Amino acid sequence: MSAVKKIDEVISALNECVYYNSFEGVSDEDGAKKKVDTAYGIVLKFINSKRPKDRSGAEVSDHWETPKWLYNQLNDEFNFDFDPCPLYSKFDGLVIPWGKSNFVNPPYNRVDKPKFIKKAYEEWLGGGKTVVLLIPAATGTKQFHELIKPNAEIRFIKGRVAFAGTNSKGEYVTTNKGKHDSMIVIFREKMK
Repeated sequence: MSAVKKIDEVISALNECVYYNSFEGVSDEDGAKKKVDTAYGIVLKFINSKRPKDRSGAEVSDHWETPKWLYNQLNDEFNFDFDPCPLYSKFDGLVIPWGKSNFVNPPYNRVDKPKFIKKAYEEWLGGGKTVVLLIPAATGTKQFHELIKPNAEIRFIKGRVAFAGTNSKGEYVTTNKGKHDSMIVIFREKMK
């Protein structure tokens, strides 16, 4: 069960407690509300503790849009029919089957990025699918040497890619260049 689903269950249970006034030892609505407010605070503190931070401790966003020119260039070549991790997705691309031709610009945090690389490899390994990833050019990682290098075409991008999104100051920018160079990793369709 994902953390988001678990948190939704906790919030739902808290709401039921207020409705039924069922906190142990609390017989009035005000007392129940105080306990619910405390519980909400605990849940929000937990959510905020799981958000990615940069080295200074400031919260960072994983919601950065692929530049249109780069996406269009790749789409012209691969004719994408699925993106397992679009901006502000309402589904979990790690737990659903992917399309025949997939574009993947995963969240770059240390938790999600390796999961999407592994899922891309597994989708390709199953046969009949092409997966194109836009990821940092991290050539010293275990995943690079075990999954990517022996199985995929690798295209290094000259210069750093400028992504569009909301920066840590709350401003929408189109010139945010990542801290790393980027590469295009292509797991080409193979027959089963």
